[in-house]
Amino acid sequence: MHYKRKNLRFEWILDAQYLYSMSAIARIGGTNRYIIYCLVRTVTQNDSGEILISGSPYLIAQPTAYIHKKPDIAYIKEYEKYVEKGLVDEDGNLYV
Repeated sequence: MHYKRKNLRFEWILDAQYLYSMSAIARIGGTNRYIIYCLVRTVTQNDSGEILISGSPYLIAQPTAYIHKKPDIAYIKEYEKYVEKGLVDEDGNLYV
């Protein structure tokens, strides 16, 4: 298994003895997010500048709570768009 992002590639060294079926989790609707705790084995860099990290996972968990990362400025800009379209009354309430 691997995860690649820009010039970083992370490979998990998996032992088939510890794998189990994830089909029940895959059938749940929505986006699945996972936290993977692992032991980093090697960190290398190839000729093209890509960094390769290999590790052995200890624990793969699905968090029950997520961090909301939408910045406040996004809500201000969204409100301004509603005002421009005339979807907000003088009290600041949206017309539904």
